[in-house]
Amino acid sequence: MQSSNIIHFQSTEVNNNDSYLRYVADIYTLGELNDVCDRLQPNKNKYVLMLISDNKAISMIIYSIMEDYWYVEYVLTELKYRGKGYSKELFNLLIKLSEKSLMLHVFPSNIIAKRFYINLGFRYPSSSDQYCMILEKRGI
Repeated sequence: MQSSNIIHFQSTEVNNNDSYLRYVADIYTLGELNDVCDRLQPNKNKYVLMLISDNKAISMIIYSIMEDYWYVEYVLTELKYRGKGYSKELFNLLIKLSEKSLMLHVFPSNIIAKRFYINLGFRYPSSSDQYCMILEKRGI
């Protein structure tokens, strides 16, 4: 893995964070960038973890802090960097930062993502729910 830095900020900072927009513009097409920014409306409970390498964002996790858990909304990694451990690095940091259990949704047909989340420790809370996965925070 190349030398990288991680930046972490609240989505309330998005509209005034030129460096965020510069990094993200390097990953996404204009349409995709507009979609990501639309979903990041300023919100005091929404945060971004972004991994930067060679002045370019290559992976990010967007999550919200809810009353009972932290909800992972998006996991985005540039295609050519997938499978190289960047998302895992961000998730390991998120797991350390989290004060509550983590929850996310994954499509049952997304075998690669499901395997990735299971290897991180996520589990299905019940056999009937094949979309929701939870990583229980121990010691809380």
